[in-house]
Amino acid sequence: MIPVVDLDSIRVCWLQLEKEGFVLYGFLLYTNADTGIWSFIHNGGMLDLDHLTGDCCALFVLDRPPRDFVADAQQNDHVWYRYFSESYGVRPATAAEATTVAHRPVTQGAGFSSNSLHSLYGCVVVIGSENQVAAESLLGGPAIDRDEIAKVLVNFGLDYSAVPCITWFRSLDDTAFEVVDLKEITDQHSARNFLRRYFTSATFNQLFSVVRV
Repeated sequence: MIPVVDLDSIRVCWLQLEKEGFVLYGFLLYTNADTGIWSFIHNGGMLDLDHLTGDCCALFVLDRPPRDFVADAQQNDHVWYRYFSESYGVRPATAAEATTVAHRPVTQGAGFSSNSLHSLYGCVVVIGSENQVAAESLLGGPAIDRDEIAKVLVNFGLDYSAVPCITWFRSLDDTAFEVVDLKEITDQHSARNFLRRYFTSATFNQLFSVVRV
């Protein structure tokens, strides 16, 4: 699974992705209004789907990666970590960085660059006397950009009513050849059950035959 900030970031890395051995490409499209899918993704689901999709399938998502996914990606030299992690400005700090930042007082009006926020990932910032805030929450911008979702839909000949869905495609210049409707997912548990069942099904495995024709 590959979190991305927009469609253009995939275009920039397309040749590298092909060299990685991917043959099937897709987008898992949802917003935080689709609470069942969003909750699943942010409670271990992104790692689940990364495992289930395998090494030949690149499933993109327009969402900020959870910390467990980031840590796993760094440890295993994941394709996301190599090509897309800088776009998010969030990387697990080294032990030395984490210790330094954790003991650095933050004064009122202090500013942070995107580089300094890399080191803040995984730390807690104390605001005032006792209000603790997860450091990564200081990162600006929405976790899910609906405008970017709309651009992806237009690119593949779909409209916004298709969300939430999975759209499968051969290339960024092609229309979607398969769309999986996810509107029946109502909560985190139904998301987990549906997506695990789908990605271990003959229906999913047959997609590889389609793209290799």
